[in-house]
Amino acid sequence: MRKAIIIIIFIALFSYCNSLLNTFVCDDNYMILKNDFITSFDNFPSLFDKSYLSTADNIIFDSYHKKIYGSGEITYRPVTTLSYMFDYFFWKLNPFGYHLTNILLHVFNVVLFYLFVLLLLKNDILALFSSLLFAAHPINTAAVNHISNREELLVVFFLLSAFILFIRHKKYQGFKKTALYAGSCLSFFLAIFSKEMAITFPLMIMLYDFYFEFDADIKRVITNLKSRYIGYLAVMIFYLVIYFLVFSPNLRLDRPYTGGCFYTHLITISIILARYITAFFIPLNISITPPYYAPVATTIFNYEVLLSLALLVSVGIVCLKIYRTSKAASFGILWFFVTILPVSNIIPLVNMFTFRYMYLPAIGLCLTLAIACLKFANLKSLKNVFPNVNKILMVLVIGIYMTITIPQNIFWRNNFSFGKNQIMYYPNNPEPYQSLSKYYFERDFLEKSMENLRIYLRYKPNDPLSYNDLGVCYIRLGMDDKAIPELKKAIKLRSIFTDAYYNLGIAYLNKKEFHKAIELFNKAVELDPEYANAYNNIAVAHTNLDQHEQARKFFSKALEVFPDHQIARENLESLEGFFREQAEN
Repeated sequence: MRKAIIIIIFIALFSYCNSLLNTFVCDDNYMILKNDFITSFDNFPSLFDKSYLSTADNIIFDSYHKKIYGSGEITYRPVTTLSYMFDYFFWKLNPFGYHLTNILLHVFNVVLFYLFVLLLLKNDILALFSSLLFAAHPINTAAVNHISNREELLVVFFLLSAFILFIRHKKYQGFKKTALYAGSCLSFFLAIFSKEMAITFPLMIMLYDFYFEFDADIKRVITNLKSRYIGYLAVMIFYLVIYFLVFSPNLRLDRPYTGGCFYTHLITISIILARYITAFFIPLNISITPPYYAPVATTIFNYEVLLSLALLVSVGIVCLKIYRTSKAASFGILWFFVTILPVSNIIPLVNMFTFRYMYLPAIGLCLTLAIACLKFANLKSLKNVFPNVNKILMVLVIGIYMTITIPQNIFWRNNFSFGKNQIMYYPNNPEPYQSLSKYYFERDFLEKSMENLRIYLRYKPNDPLSYNDLGVCYIRLGMDDKAIPELKKAIKLRSIFTDAYYNLGIAYLNKKEFHKAIELFNKAVELDPEYANAYNNIAVAHTNLDQHEQARKFFSKALEVFPDHQIARENLESLEGFFREQAEN
């Protein structure tokens, strides 16, 4: 066992060690970089308060340049947020530490998966092969590489822990039995408050009993509801009460069906499920899936829909057929279908299709694939020719997976590689152009940033954020007259867009239209009373109008809301020097 665990850890680390060089990308902007919530454990009590949740509008508009209010989550995942707090405590905003946490969680998950299969089947080779498949599989790259996808890692860590403790508890009596059961329930509790897809766990342990403990006797599963499953059902009910009754006013639960009706939504789901399965077994096209992307289908008489349905039905038939000959392989297929349910979009989600959702379901398919490969390797005709064919096959498959996974990690290196990868697979999707514009802007390649913003606006001409960013680029280039109409478009599209008012004020300040600038900065601080930069620039405008007392008032206000505002402090000291000179004269 010790040797197997060392091999597993080495393969998992080697598959992802190059992601330690990656930076923050995409959603990390509001989950980590601009998120004041994670910077102090003083915010710990807010994990249990409605203020924990952020609104979608706040994330989209306010976090892009300044900060967000709340945790950055639009769903209730306090355990995940707590993990970011610990990361910030140790690493501040060094992305290396956050990526290290993700990799270590993946390593722990691979080891737990090995122990789970060993406990389930008492087969060392099968446990090793299954866990190695999971360690190196390219489909896991989105979950491991993207810091903001950590909930996928945490939910697997706690669910596998809960499953192992559940299997072990039945072997004991008395206090140890109770302690293991309680530990399993606690692990399930932490899993479900890491991510809501853990809600399938009670069904999974019932399936485990049905397959491996009760010899397909459904009556025994039902009669054991109270003695074996009551703790998990209690946790699940508690979670549902918290989710729907306490936090429901802040949750977005009214998303439209894909294609406009339930029929098109349902047949689209069949395509998505089929894509997950084919991507797992043929992992040659594992791309960074763009946000909000979905392969919308409008009719069942579509070749992709028909092929998808045929694949799903075939997998279902295989699951039933192999129950008697290989319960574990059948259980692995059911693991996929059950655990994918919460993210299958039966209830519409923001992201209909993204490979990070496969991190938990892939465990079942890894088990099934390992069993199939080893059965093939054990064929007598092969064994006679290649006595070590099982080891050869393991090395070959894992080697192929690693050669795909390691380069895939580089796509998550920064916003540039992230955006370019998205465009390569989905050139008509607008989202990557926004990522690229941000990458170029941060490096002062303003013309390149504007070029990508204009492409993005061709697809989304009513996006106020992009007009604001375009205006900022013009300001940075000293082209205030061109900035003003872009910023006015942003405000027209979103009348409470704080940054747009501030940036428009900057443009008028540069043009020496001080009264207009003051009016716009005042609007910004009306929307955000803690906008220190706006107070500072109101004071600058008053200084240029020789309204020095007013200037003193607003420099002081800037320092009141942000005591470390160095520019406001220097401006105030300069103004105080002016007052002293006036008094002396």
